[in-house]
Amino acid sequence: MHEVAAVEFGAHLDGEVAFAQGFVGAGSPVGDPAAAFVRLNGGWFAGFPAAFVAGLRRAYPELVPVLEDHFDTRFRALLGEAEQRSTFALLLRFARRDVARHLRGGIAELLAEPVLRRVLTDIEPGGTAPAAPLLVVQGVRDEVIAIADIDAHVRRYERAGATVRYLRIRNGSHLPLEFLVVPVVLDWLADRFAGTQTETGTETVTSVARSVRAVRKHLEFLQVVLTMVAGRSIGVADAPSASAAQSSPLVPEERGVLRIS
Repeated sequence: MHEVAAVEFGAHLDGEVAFAQGFVGAGSPVGDPAAAFVRLNGGWFAGFPAAFVAGLRRAYPELVPVLEDHFDTRFRALLGEAEQRSTFALLLRFARRDVARHLRGGIAELLAEPVLRRVLTDIEPGGTAPAAPLLVVQGVRDEVIAIADIDAHVRRYERAGATVRYLRIRNGSHLPLEFLVVPVVLDWLADRFAGTQTETGTETVTSVARSVRAVRKHLEFLQVVLTMVAGRSIGVADAPSASAAQSSPLVPEERGVLRIS
């Protein structure tokens, strides 16, 4: 879900960094950056590919001459805007924009550039196993990140020897799931801090929001959000309770297990 999170990317770069900084887990992968770039281009989420290219340009200076050779002046200026805009402003600015209109060659030609290929290989997560366990949660019908990309991503981590808990959720689109999975994430983190043995494997569930406990957790989370909006400080008592997952917010009677070997 979403772009590669700093936590996961840090674990991807150095398997020991998570423990050194006291992390107990990581998540929020994009899976296949190149595939996401092609799929989202020209659609309502075209701002994400723009931000992706802008970020790579800053992180990998060797890409600058490649981008200058392929992109016109107008799009290079837009990449500068992408570095400054917030997420929703970015999506609005780039909605339905087709990057092919700004390329001197096609998208395939750009992605075939040796320098860009090396960068994409460098940032693709899953090649090495981080020391911290991973929780990956992905919507089967996610309109931003393809489920096939995340399935492949998880398989790479498993082959590398990572400890992975992967939840595939049938119901829910990209943005709502960011909030609906909060109780699941809190329970998982609570188990990690408590030293409980990490549950691994892949499971496909219908929903993470249909149990009474899940509703209660979301109401607690809403209370925290309202406290923040009101400008009040948040203490331990305000935070949603994250007890160990004695009663999971998953819907047990509706879940079907899918194991990835």
